[in-house]
Amino acid sequence: GFRRMKFAVLIALCAWTAFAQPAQPSPQPSPQPSLAEQQDLMRAVNEGTSPVDTIRALEAYLAKYPNTVQRADVERTLAKAAIESNDVPRIAKYGESALATSPADFQLLDRLAYAFLILGGPENAAKAYKYARAFEDLLDKMPVATGRDAVRQQDEQERAMSRALMCQARARTIQNDSPDAL
Repeated sequence: GFRRMKFAVLIALCAWTAFAQPAQPSPQPSPQPSLAEQQDLMRAVNEGTSPVDTIRALEAYLAKYPNTVQRADVERTLAKAAIESNDVPRIAKYGESALATSPADFQLLDRLAYAFLILGGPENAAKAYKYARAFEDLLDKMPVATGRDAVRQQDEQERAMSRALMCQARARTIQNDSPDAL
């Protein structure tokens, strides 16, 4: 859950920091965060004891360092925390950029489609349709579940497919495209 997500961010940060420190000078050094920026990010990640705390701390970090080279990782963490706290506006705000780096994230596609549908309006309905369609495409590529827990897995896949199709139908209805909605 949430602790695993925080641990993954810390590991990614440590790996990125180690990788970003070149052993020899290169002709075009990659941009590196300052030590103060790295410490602020570590503090922000460690400060969050709940998804809401993490969101607050990481948004403050992004406000202080808007051009950070770690922005994609921070926004992905913000999207996951928004999902865990069911924060629909933030799912929409950070989910799109997080999806750019993780296009096959089932949970993110599912929640992003739902978030835009909840936000309402034809423009958001178009985005909801786009993400629900991508979610459906991923589900179509999944093999039929086999093995010990096949029935439960297949049930989850079918429920996910019904959410994707329902979201598409609602989005098309909002866009006044009743034939496609049906």
